[in-house]
Amino acid sequence: LASLDLETKPNYWLTVCAQDQAVVPLHSCVQVYIEVQNENDNVPLTEDAVYYPSVPESSPPNVKVLQLAAEDRDIDPLQQISYRIISGNPEGNFAINSTSGLITTTARKLDRENQPEHILEVLVMDNGEPQLSSTTRVVVQVEDVNDHAPEFDQKMYKVQIPANAKIDQPLFQVSSPLPPLPPVGMFRYVRCGDRYFAIRTVPAPIMRGPEDGAGRFNFE
Repeated sequence: LASLDLETKPNYWLTVCAQDQAVVPLHSCVQVYIEVQNENDNVPLTEDAVYYPSVPESSPPNVKVLQLAAEDRDIDPLQQISYRIISGNPEGNFAINSTSGLITTTARKLDRENQPEHILEVLVMDNGEPQLSSTTRVVVQVEDVNDHAPEFDQKMYKVQIPANAKIDQPLFQVSSPLPPLPPVGMFRYVRCGDRYFAIRTVPAPIMRGPEDGAGRFNFE
């Protein structure tokens, strides 16, 4: 015998007849209506098993990250689906509305330089008996913003150079440790000051500039 499934066929109409064993048999029939009762046998599921949203670092609280929506095939007017983050959120950077499934930022600031990616596991549950659940993975990419000014590895450089340095001759190299994450981490060097020197933007050696036509520095 096939099993009954409310979600496939919620009801049946049967015609039941009874007949006697007389020489001229008589019979009568009755209509029987059968309604299949619900049983919690379908797991609530989101449309995708994994989501890849993104959010800028240092976002204020309550910025939308992702709207989850789960579906449960069980036909029950009292059915409710709830959501809960069960892993990947130890510092409480994200919150989820247990009823709507909306994931948002919290007052805890996101910092791409410290953690560029957060992998959240979200538990999706129904309220049936027995209670059924599934998990959905949310991989949040933290977008970089320009919140760190470049710094040189020294506050001041003191360099000795020959008086007969030639034009375009490298004199010394300045450096600024690059932030770890592009594209905001890419920058160029700009010369400020003396016309006797030039600087290449990337990399950045200080060179004898072409502005001095005499060909030599005059220290006298």
